Amino acid sequence: MNVVPRLLSGFLLCLSALCAAQPALANVVVGEGCSPLGTSTMATDQMNIVTCLKNDSGALVWKSMTSSSSEFVIAESAWAGSRPNITVACPTGYTVIGGTCSWLDSDGDWSNAQSNPNGNGWQCSSGDATRSAKAYAFCAKSS
Repeated sequence: MNVVPRLLSGFLLCLSALCAAQPALANVVVGEGCSPLGTSTMATDQMNIVTCLKNDSGALVWKSMTSSSSEFVIAESAWAGSRPNITVACPTGYTVIGGTCSWLDSDGDWSNAQSNPNGNGWQCSSGDATRSAKAYAFCAKSS
């Protein structure tokens, strides 16, 4: 089995309209049981996503996805500066299943930082002039 490290700091997980702080765990073992369905996090290499999905038998298991796989892709925006409002869309034939934002902030005030789904993509926005953002959309091949 592959062991995929999870981010050791908190990570904002947003699926559909639900947003919750993701608990910090040291490792996730791909192929082992998980809960709830749809829970996702970015691996520490920032090239893989680990998501709780159904396997062929219908059991919930951790699955690892890479940005180069054909079943899953990570769409990434460019950096947007002062008062960012950036959305990255999933490519044609893919559906957004989650996302996250990378933030740079020079004054340490994290109010007004928003990370949420937007259409078939992911949006990062803030009214703070000292903040920059980069959006990532986690996309699954549409059936």
